[in-house]
Amino acid sequence: MTSAIHEVIIEAIDAGGDSLSREIYALMDNLDPYSDEKDFLSTALFGLSEELRIDSDGRVILSDALIQHAQISDEVIFVGLGQKFQIWEPNRFSNYLQDAQKKVREQRLLLSKNCLLYTSP
Repeated sequence: MTSAIHEVIIEAIDAGGDSLSREIYALMDNLDPYSDEKDFLSTALFGLSEELRIDSDGRVILSDALIQHAQISDEVIFVGLGQKFQIWEPNRFSNYLQDAQKKVREQRLLLSKNCLLYTSP
């Protein structure tokens, strides 16, 4: 069973199976059960989630709500991310990828400056 979730921060669709659901539930278990933080996060992640439908040819069928959220017209890109994948409108993904690569380069510089170097005895 593969679930689709409206990505909270970006205009893409997060999708994954049981391992993704377990990861999300584990994250939620670490929050105070009656906190606003848990309620907001739970609502944002699960409030609009749905099961992905697959047609007889193995193609993913996206609901109107998912298409609107990710601003998809006629083409999509599937991006594998380990325990999950994302579905993007191609131009939006291209822009996001450029931003992500830039941030990784910047963070790598920061990490390399703050990193302790291991030297063998």
